Amino acid sequence: MSDASHGDDGRPTAPAPGTLQGDPPPRGTTGPGTTRIETPPTAVTVTPSWKATLAVLAAIVLLLVSFVAPAGAATPRTTLEEVEAELMCVTCRTPLNQSNAPQALEERDQIEKLVAEGRTKQQAIDAMVAIYGDPVLIDPPESSLRVARIAIPGVAAVLGITLLVVLIARWRRRARLDDADGPGDDDARGAGGADLDSSSPALTDDDRRRLDAELERYA
Repeated sequence: MSDASHGDDGRPTAPAPGTLQGDPPPRGTTGPGTTRIETPPTAVTVTPSWKATLAVLAAIVLLLVSFVAPAGAATPRTTLEEVEAELMCVTCRTPLNQSNAPQALEERDQIEKLVAEGRTKQQAIDAMVAIYGDPVLIDPPESSLRVARIAIPGVAAVLGITLLVVLIARWRRRARLDDADGPGDDDARGAGGADLDSSSPALTDDDRRRLDAELERYA
């Protein structure tokens, strides 16, 4: 099949000047003798399709889930039973899981709120301590004031016993000196040389026996 153009009478026509036979007709023409005003080409902006956008968003969501999931697994949620096993009723001073006092019911309601918030066991216990103080704990930490209240009576008892032993020893020694000196030593010392211990009364046999018993008791 020839590429030459034909006229209305069926005879071939010569190609237009400046064109070669076989070339397609110029843009804007539909055939020989027909012209069309050619419009300038417009720029086409290429944008990502909605499918590509969804794929990017899905990848971001999966990435976030991969980071959040391990953190949630490291801090499991607790239960009311686990938390109340470590706490006391601050009113009746009994374990919380064994008390039905109104205060105990209030504390349980507070624990249930903390559990519903997703707190861990230790976080729930810390929150209860912040609300009710250390007395809410079954095993509260030993504060310095508590240690002092416990230690002071013991120290006072030791000091009192020590003082009593010293006094008894002195009384016993004075009694022995009085027995050794005898009644004539007072005349030998004279009026101006009164002994410092002369104001102390002499111990009787009963007093000595009681002193000996006390010494044996605290020795």
